[in-house]
Amino acid sequence: IQLGLLAFLAVAAFAIPAFMLDYMLLGPCFATLRLQMPHIFVVFGVLRIFFMASTVTGKCQRVAPLINSMDFGRGTDQDNRNLVEYIQNSAAGFYIFDARLTTGMVVKFTYVW
Repeated sequence: IQLGLLAFLAVAAFAIPAFMLDYMLLGPCFATLRLQMPHIFVVFGVLRIFFMASTVTGKCQRVAPLINSMDFGRGTDQDNRNLVEYIQNSAAGFYIFDARLTTGMVVKFTYVW
């Protein structure tokens, strides 16, 4: 999966310069937009894949506060605390080559790109 996502990222990174080169060579008319639509779909598709993957990490980060807010009855405070600590220390989320993919990372990549 990691190599596939890296390949998607590389394709999208090279699709933008190809799109700009086509725009400069073919000119800014409506006929060229039809020819550039595959580049546009590839870029938006890859961005959507990475945004959806980064939402997994965001949802995993919200599990510990959710469990901490629940009441499991009398005498379970220590068990509740242990469970919350275990969830926080496990650092669940979507990882690509041991780097945790967050929405902030995807937004920064999109901005720099």
